[in-house]
Amino acid sequence: MQRQVDRARLIPVRRVMTDAIRDCLPESPHKSMYYKHYNDLVYKAATGKTAVQLRKERGAPRDSNATAYLTGSEMEQVQKLSGWVSSLLEMGFDYGQIKTMISKRRVA
Repeated sequence: MQRQVDRARLIPVRRVMTDAIRDCLPESPHKSMYYKHYNDLVYKAATGKTAVQLRKERGAPRDSNATAYLTGSEMEQVQKLSGWVSSLLEMGFDYGQIKTMISKRRVA
């Protein structure tokens, strides 16, 4: 039950991050890759692993959502970091700058 509550809290924060990526980054034919890079940055800072590595390690299907396989504390960290990424994107920081800031404050 607690996992469902934690996951429900995570969904709106992750939506804000994807909206910030959509709205704050320049148009590009490769824009869909931005989502992967920022998500992997958040997962790596929160868990030490990318989404693909998490799914593989935890026996999840390849097409599943990695958040479904996070622990409660990992979800909390992903939520916090996603909020940071959203704010930094809205302030005009680029991926390299955000990666540096997130990495310096690594949660895991």
